[in-house]
Amino acid sequence: REVSNKIAEVVGEVNVVKDTLQEVRKMTEDEKDKEIRSHNVIIYRVEEKCQTREEQIKEDKEFCMELFNMALGIDVKDADIKSLFRIGKKNPNQGNDHNSVTKSRPILVQFREKSVKNRIMESLNKLKTAEDYFKHVSITHDLTLTEREECKKLVAEAKRKQDAETGEFVYRVRGPPGQMKILRFRKTIQ
Repeated sequence: REVSNKIAEVVGEVNVVKDTLQEVRKMTEDEKDKEIRSHNVIIYRVEEKCQTREEQIKEDKEFCMELFNMALGIDVKDADIKSLFRIGKKNPNQGNDHNSVTKSRPILVQFREKSVKNRIMESLNKLKTAEDYFKHVSITHDLTLTEREECKKLVAEAKRKQDAETGEFVYRVRGPPGQMKILRFRKTIQ
């Protein structure tokens, strides 16, 4: 009986160690993923005009360079961009049917230096005064799955607070990945 109790105790301790190792492994993978994504931005609502992949990549790169250099006023060179590509599967009707509203796939831009990405994120307020060609564009951090889930929860909470608001304030989610929080702003009268 005593041997059985000791074996059960050891098995329990082994399971605790195994669970701890799995948690540490998951945290390490999450940190690696965050570090890789910390150099990236995702650009939404950029129209896909070209039929071939090569033409589309060239068109996207030209658009991004104009966006960064002209609209945001940041000196970005080709060498600063590690890679640039569309996320997701291409809609087979994309560009063929002008009557239907098709969603453009987002563009993921990977920079060699985190500082370039940070300058871009700090300059996003310039999009409000940019040419109409760039105003519809949205640029965000490349978030991990965990960060996206956290952001969705915060946005839902901000909407709930906004619905309960009498009208003097608006609630928005702000902050860098992993440090996002709900902020309250006084409404500006237009």
